[in-house]
Amino acid sequence: MVKKGKDVSRRQFLGYSALGMAGLTIHPSWTMANGARIAPSDRIVLGFIGLGRQGLSDFNSFSKCLGVQVVACCDGEQLKRERFNYYKQMKRIIISISLLIFGFTVFSQRVDYLKGLNIPYYSTSINQSDNYISEKCLLDIYYPRNVKDFPTIVWFHGGGLTGGDKAFPLGLEQKGICIVSVSYRLYPKVKCPKYLEDAAAAVAWVFNNIERYGGDPSLVFVAGHSAGAYLTSMIGLDKRWLKANNIDANKIAGLFPLSGNGITHQAIRDEKGISKMIPIVDEYAPLFHVRADAPPLILMTGDREMEMIGRYEENAYLMRMMKLVGHKETTLYEFDGYGHAMTVPAFPLVLKQVAIISERIRNKQKGR
Repeated sequence: MVKKGKDVSRRQFLGYSALGMAGLTIHPSWTMANGARIAPSDRIVLGFIGLGRQGLSDFNSFSKCLGVQVVACCDGEQLKRERFNYYKQMKRIIISISLLIFGFTVFSQRVDYLKGLNIPYYSTSINQSDNYISEKCLLDIYYPRNVKDFPTIVWFHGGGLTGGDKAFPLGLEQKGICIVSVSYRLYPKVKCPKYLEDAAAAVAWVFNNIERYGGDPSLVFVAGHSAGAYLTSMIGLDKRWLKANNIDANKIAGLFPLSGNGITHQAIRDEKGISKMIPIVDEYAPLFHVRADAPPLILMTGDREMEMIGRYEENAYLMRMMKLVGHKETTLYEFDGYGHAMTVPAFPLVLKQVAIISERIRNKQKGR
């Protein structure tokens, strides 16, 4: 049986048991029943036992939850036999307790997020010149509070360039990044290229203002789904749209078109009276603007058998042509079992790539 040394009181014993549980006690007077001294390394084990017997009545219940059986009786031989098993058991308990403490620490340090809604991204004079601009050309910003130099994703909604509205994608919220969700003018109320001009103006606003919110302007990513993906590809590959706002498109950290077009968008073909069955590659097609020096391009689509007509094939062709012109950072992901609504599996991959690219940019800035 474990016993107290003659010079150790019950209160001290409990105290040393607790310290032993943490592996900190080195009190010299702990002995076995046969008078043998207890090695410092074994006091960790016996500290657990002492605490279990003398201190916490629910310790055994806790240990059973972990699949650990605590033995409260040891002599010298038993200690030798059980020492290895005890260390394994204690390791499991210590790891579990550490994870609990870590979880509470993370929870206590939870990042809060702030929102700014319906912010015009055109100048006051432009907003006042057109009621439809003042109604639609707005953005919402969602950003971590008291965090500096965070990455930002500018998000364009889908809807065929004829519908939809800005919203924060749930799969991107509370991930330590900023989301800027953009609304833009729609066909047929406006004709091409007004929505491209709007998309570029919104991205330019982010580059010019994100530092005020704590973001890093070198970590601005652009993403969107469907029609929003088309806008993403166009303003990232065709440099003239951002150039009109005094921004170099190559400053974009990465492009994430989710189920977007490679050819000219259907709304533009509708405007010209061209059937959706006739593919067009003109100046309003991302394929028309393939170039070697573009930002990283991460293409994503749903299952080719479940997607919109030709959508996977358009993206596969876009990837192929980007590689042929020498672009080294074009990838294509196809999500089996998902149709056009493939954002749920896509968002974790977007976040992973944002983290990878952001780390690379930061390391480059530090000269690593």
